[in-house]
Amino acid sequence: MKKVFLSIAGIVLFAQACAAFSINIDPPSIWLSASPGSSRTGSIIVENRGGDDITVNAYTEDWIFSKDRSKEFRKAGTTKYSCANWIILHPTSFTLKPGWTQEVKYTVSVPSGAQGGYYSVIFFESKLDSPVSLKRSNVILQGRIGSIVYLETQGASKKAASISSFTFAKPSAKQPYEAKITVQNEGNTAVSAEGTVIITDDTSRLYAKIDINKFYVLQGETVPVKAYWKGTLPEGEYDVIATIDLGGRTPVSSVFKLSVEGAKR
Repeated sequence: MKKVFLSIAGIVLFAQACAAFSINIDPPSIWLSASPGSSRTGSIIVENRGGDDITVNAYTEDWIFSKDRSKEFRKAGTTKYSCANWIILHPTSFTLKPGWTQEVKYTVSVPSGAQGGYYSVIFFESKLDSPVSLKRSNVILQGRIGSIVYLETQGASKKAASISSFTFAKPSAKQPYEAKITVQNEGNTAVSAEGTVIITDDTSRLYAKIDINKFYVLQGETVPVKAYWKGTLPEGEYDVIATIDLGGRTPVSSVFKLSVEGAKR
């Protein structure tokens, strides 16, 4: 039989044929703050939205950002800032009939020497469990969905970032203006960032405001961010100002001096 791989809304599926089953989790991400030597508890609700019985196994893994900023998953405890092995889950295996939900509790115990940010994912891996369904469809279908864990140590975390480079230009006459911003995390925990790029002249007239969607930068990372503007500018000199908001911390800014020549007024 032909093997099929699918990825839909965080669910990674492997199948030898096509069948309908669906699981959902709430919340899809967990943000925790705990002091070194303490613990935090919480729960995740797992729901069977499909039409067949499924068995579910819960476990933890690590994750990192790949070059395209998608998440790349690794074995628990193998990445530098892993907290996967600090997490205890209960229950770790259960069966869900159609429409049923299960509360899975987690406890995160933070070592006394922990500093900064740590990361993990709690995966829920499921497979069809109904002999009737399996016989009817001749399918072996498995999938998993994960809740991403961000852990920050209270009193031992520092959020800091800078803009290490910023340019604003047209790659060619027919292309939109392109803002290239490089954000460097200089702290020891994740930074949630978003921002704007504005264009003004020497009279402070505002020509454009370009939004930069939210993105995340882990400690030690330098992340390039791009934004585009399809407008035109008269001949003249402009200040292009990039401002990155660090989630409640003091924003960081950088100014690019833009000179436009030969444009019609």
